[in-house]
Amino acid sequence: MNRSAIILIFVFMLGVTFKSKCQDYIKYHQSIANAERKIFVENKIVDGLALYVKTFENYDFIFLQDCVTAMQIALMLNDENKFIVLITKGAKNGLLLRHLTAIRYINTHPIFTKQKITVIEIIKQNRQFYLRRLDTAIVKEVYSLYAWDQLEKNALLHETVPQYNLRYKNAINTTFKKFKEVIDRKGFPADKLIGIDQNDIQYELKTGRQDLKVYYYKYKKEYRVKQEQFELEEEFLASTLYFPILLHYEHQFSNYKLFNDSFFVSQIAKGNMHPKDVASIYDMEYIVYPAKIPDISKGQCFFGVGLLDTFFESHPLPTSDMIINNCRSKFFIPPIENDRLKYRFLKQHGMHAAWGWDGMRS
Repeated sequence: MNRSAIILIFVFMLGVTFKSKCQDYIKYHQSIANAERKIFVENKIVDGLALYVKTFENYDFIFLQDCVTAMQIALMLNDENKFIVLITKGAKNGLLLRHLTAIRYINTHPIFTKQKITVIEIIKQNRQFYLRRLDTAIVKEVYSLYAWDQLEKNALLHETVPQYNLRYKNAINTTFKKFKEVIDRKGFPADKLIGIDQNDIQYELKTGRQDLKVYYYKYKKEYRVKQEQFELEEEFLASTLYFPILLHYEHQFSNYKLFNDSFFVSQIAKGNMHPKDVASIYDMEYIVYPAKIPDISKGQCFFGVGLLDTFFESHPLPTSDMIINNCRSKFFIPPIENDRLKYRFLKQHGMHAAWGWDGMRS
């Protein structure tokens, strides 16, 4: 074998190694957890921020809320260079100016004010990188499934309660089956596949499909719907369209075991799911019905994710921290004590702390 061929093989193997490394999102979440521990538990804030940035360097796709949390830490340290680095990374993962201006800590910080024109230009320059990553066909499909679920969960104008109950049970069964088909074809459709929630994403992608608000105007004379059902909470910086579809299906059929642990671990490893999204799916059964206690002896788990001011400050958890942490370790989620310290740190400094559906990624 000649020298050129050996070099080509070596370069190829390096590429394969790097690609595999980048695709291992278990390592991503472990590294983010280490950065959080340094900052919020050990008070090694500079070291923790450096680890955030180093982690992001190894991945093209990152979870945007991690980046914006790190961004707030950079501003607290008045580290202008890292702030700009994080803006660039965030822009490649869906960050828009309206997200930043909605976060008071960022919007009122002198560095953001000083760099606002630069920030706008960075976002503009990197927008196509983000849009090219999205699976346009899946975007269309999942947004449509979400819209129809929002329509059909409400009664038709001249519908009796028995008629509604039967119709909606059939409707959500059909919607969930279509959603499951997407999962079987592509993996769990969340941030990596369809991006963070964005009310006008189909218009921007030029998909030829209508954005959510159009469903409201088109069907409001048929269904008892409210406009806010078709307005996504973009400030959560996550993909949340899956949650109501699963929640409504589970309520209708009392089935909270739609997927097994190995499926969720595989989706986390591929970057298709955030570990706390998995936890929120498991916790649905106990959040909606707080009187029900998980039976740990039967392998039932509770993770204690949710709005932190409720679950970490005032809401009595249905089991002990030790049991919760054993559950969390299955899906690479930091101990609940670390999350409490993180939440209190961010709130103490006036930073934004709630991400994901109903704050469940916080």
